[in-house]
Amino acid sequence: MTGMTPSIDITELRLTVMGRPITAVTKELFENYSSGDLEELKEDLEEAFAPGGDWCLVGAEAHTTRGGDGELRLRPRTGAPGWHADFFHAGWRQSRFEDVPQEHRPAVAAYVDRHHELRANMLTVEQLRRACSEGGLPAVNALVLELLTLFDERLRTIDTLQNTLTITERQQPWASQLLREECQQLLADREWAQSAFMEFHLGTAGIRPEVILAFGFGLPSGWVALFSDPATLNEHTGGDGPLLND
Repeated sequence: MTGMTPSIDITELRLTVMGRPITAVTKELFENYSSGDLEELKEDLEEAFAPGGDWCLVGAEAHTTRGGDGELRLRPRTGAPGWHADFFHAGWRQSRFEDVPQEHRPAVAAYVDRHHELRANMLTVEQLRRACSEGGLPAVNALVLELLTLFDERLRTIDTLQNTLTITERQQPWASQLLREECQQLLADREWAQSAFMEFHLGTAGIRPEVILAFGFGLPSGWVALFSDPATLNEHTGGDGPLLND
């Protein structure tokens, strides 16, 4: 199990789910409860993972399905006979994830975890100017390089997710939409960063153009079209455009 954040021992609460004790929670989850209220935490976990409650198995993990933008999760502890509780920063009842088949949820969950680790604020020209005032152009370049590295890792993460799917599976609505939207968001974030960097160096003459048309991303694992309908792509390429995930 990768990406595990610092944890806090809660063995004293004597919580058990499916015959396995919940022995630790992430610091992020623990601090979500006012003043570290262990009783409140215990009650929430007991209710969340009660038999017949709103939760499901995702591979070896247990996820709540209460309909929020984030859910509670139990993950098997590495090298210890117990559960580790944390936040899952998505929800299986969200429109973008509700149609993911059970057998593909572990791969999608791994993608969500990695994407959350790579999240970053949008780069602005004000940030670049502040970095320059504090450390000159080397500081600006370091800030941009750090962001570009995050973009590269996000692209690799999308590629890793797509690589878990067969060509046929990638064309299923849930998969093509998820891959397309993730690539669209990455493209928009990159375009925003490029515009900020250019404005910092060259200034702006007025309206900053934004990319509103791009065909798709060519990843090592295959093509991801940025159109919801491949026929739309053919309209713009005279019928000679690349096929979805070909």
